[in-house]
Amino acid sequence: MTDGPAAPAPRTTSIISIGSVVRRPRRVALVGNPNVGKSSLFNALTGLHQKVSNYPGTTVERIVGTFRVQGGTIDLVDLPGTYSLLPRSPDEAVVRDALLGHVQGDPIPEVLILVLDATNIERNLLLASQAFELGRPCVAALNQCDLALEAGLHLDAVLLSQRLGIDVIPTCGRTGQGRDALAAAVAAGGKRPKPLALDLPPAAVAEAAELADVVGDLRGSLHAGPGGIARALVSEAAADDLLQLLGRTGRAAAAGRVRESRARLAASGVDVAAALATARYAAIARVLDGAVVADATKGGWRRTLDHLLLHPVSGSIALVAIFAVVFVAIFSWAQVIVDPLSSGLDAVGSWAFDVSGGGLFGDFLRAGVVAGMGNFLVFVPQIAIFFVMLEMLDDTGYLARAAFLLDKTMGRFGLPGRAFLPMLSGFACAIPGIMSTRTMSNFRDRLVAMAVMPLMSCSARMPVYLLVVAVAFAGASWWVGPAVVISMYLLGIGVALVASSALRRTVLKGGRTPLLLELPPYRVPVFRNVGRNVARRTWAFVSGAGPTIFVLSLGLWTLLTFPRDVTLSRDFAAEAKPLESAVAAAVERNAPAEEIDRLTHELAALGNLESAERREQSYLGRLGKGIEPALKPLGFDWKIGVGILGSFAAREVFVSTLGVIYAAGEDVDEESADLQDRLRGERWPDGRAVYSPLAGISLCVFYILAMQCMSTLAVLKRETGGWKWPAGIFGAMTVLAYVASLVVYQTGLLLGF
Repeated sequence: MTDGPAAPAPRTTSIISIGSVVRRPRRVALVGNPNVGKSSLFNALTGLHQKVSNYPGTTVERIVGTFRVQGGTIDLVDLPGTYSLLPRSPDEAVVRDALLGHVQGDPIPEVLILVLDATNIERNLLLASQAFELGRPCVAALNQCDLALEAGLHLDAVLLSQRLGIDVIPTCGRTGQGRDALAAAVAAGGKRPKPLALDLPPAAVAEAAELADVVGDLRGSLHAGPGGIARALVSEAAADDLLQLLGRTGRAAAAGRVRESRARLAASGVDVAAALATARYAAIARVLDGAVVADATKGGWRRTLDHLLLHPVSGSIALVAIFAVVFVAIFSWAQVIVDPLSSGLDAVGSWAFDVSGGGLFGDFLRAGVVAGMGNFLVFVPQIAIFFVMLEMLDDTGYLARAAFLLDKTMGRFGLPGRAFLPMLSGFACAIPGIMSTRTMSNFRDRLVAMAVMPLMSCSARMPVYLLVVAVAFAGASWWVGPAVVISMYLLGIGVALVASSALRRTVLKGGRTPLLLELPPYRVPVFRNVGRNVARRTWAFVSGAGPTIFVLSLGLWTLLTFPRDVTLSRDFAAEAKPLESAVAAAVERNAPAEEIDRLTHELAALGNLESAERREQSYLGRLGKGIEPALKPLGFDWKIGVGILGSFAAREVFVSTLGVIYAAGEDVDEESADLQDRLRGERWPDGRAVYSPLAGISLCVFYILAMQCMSTLAVLKRETGGWKWPAGIFGAMTVLAYVASLVVYQTGLLLGF
């Protein structure tokens, strides 16, 4: 290949004069590999002028921003990172379709900003060479030049610009270096690059010439233009893409001819699987010859650090230490915010109840509206903290190294290495873990990880465990309680690993996506960008899953509150009036605190009894009684059934629901002695304890395996783009929990426990 005539050096014309010569582009796209600093460059250009949505019919995010140039603004689209325009995942398919103008309602980009990682430019130019063949004006952002210099790499941007035929602008997204020059080059309309001259096998070129008339018009595809068919004949991925295109357009005969040509080439000794990649890298090597010079004396500390972090022993120790910090941050640090937030929401609910005059409407505001908002707002601190940690680890370059270290181990169970951190977060809360699976490029991998994430024993299950252990194992040795809780954690992990492996062999059958990544350079995180990304992801949860959780919360409140016209065992309102008068009189005459507390307690106890009767006769209570025959084989009565149904709002609600049913009050927690005593005294008609040790184990097993969290379902719905997968996961986990509890309880009875 010859480089062709040298193009002029990058223009230095000001934006003002550019605007008078060239029409300013209206839409520009950022294109680049993962981990090239593309998002930082996007933030540097657009600032806060960004809008996030999903591409139609996908769960892939579309981030569009605007940046100002002389004479107006330009829309900038941050496309997902991809290694190739020949897609293997939904993210890569979106990039291909967006560049070709195949996304409905999404204008085709007029100029492409090709983001090239200066520390690994050879690999990045492979994608750029594919983009050149689209014939679209381009500008190259030679990003992370500061890191390249630290690593001892010296790049000649002027020489690269001459050889590629487009402006090559040194940039640094973290510091904003080169932003104005890049904006000027984009505003000028970019330049049309010359596709790299590829040394394809002559036999492939000859076969392509004979196929040109047979295949027909390929405009609007990756195979248009001179050499498009020839490239497809000597590339497995390109051939698959071309054959799919021909199949969609009803050109079966042409597809057959393409297969025949590939077969003849293979028989003649042409490498029809990798000849195109070989030709591209040979052309790239010629472009880079003399334009990139490496200083071997620099960057030694990076190699030393990589040796430590990627070593099976020292790397594993570092990984455990780092992820322990992440776990503690989600599990403990978030409580510093969650506790005051929960208290604040309780205060707002009480205030709304009092201001509205109490009654049904007041309860609707307190237990329906405010509690419904609280059911998703209390997750925000955990989500935000997790994404802060995730963004920091990603920005520093460690996340890719952790994925590399864990990929082989996780792969034994059908999971990619990147699934480890999301699953770890599941011990605190499955919601941020599910949202963070977007770091996985393959949707099948994401589905497997999301499906098993709820099996991790989240913090919301802990109150259930503690209450059951305190009641069912009262008087047992000190080690029994901790052993039961630890066993539940281990059971969740074991079932999750078995389930992921089973999913790979059944519903989500298919091999795990091979790990394809480049270890990014070590970087200091840009906290401004971290903050923006965390805010965007957190808002995605609030705006995307929040409304669904809120509506489900109101529905649950309705089931717990209605019908109102029920027959009670006594006239609670009549009994409450003298007590209310007595409390008011005691306060007015400044009676001793003990007397006021006694009267207040009697009044509250009466209210708790009324609430318990109303809850028993509510639609949810009736449903609980209706399913009792199905629950008895598990060792559960109808009250436990109502607790299970009520805990769909959040697993820990099981405790407060039992508090209402047993007239102990809805403000009780797992440490309430009154509630524990009432549960210990609960008996079956034959005198057996309802909360026996065997029933307690059965109940814990049910909670570890069942999907008792509508917030998790709402996030699954958002991340999968519909109710199909959430409904399937919910059904499968419910059946699994029921069968496991049934086996545990019935086996225990047979063994005499």
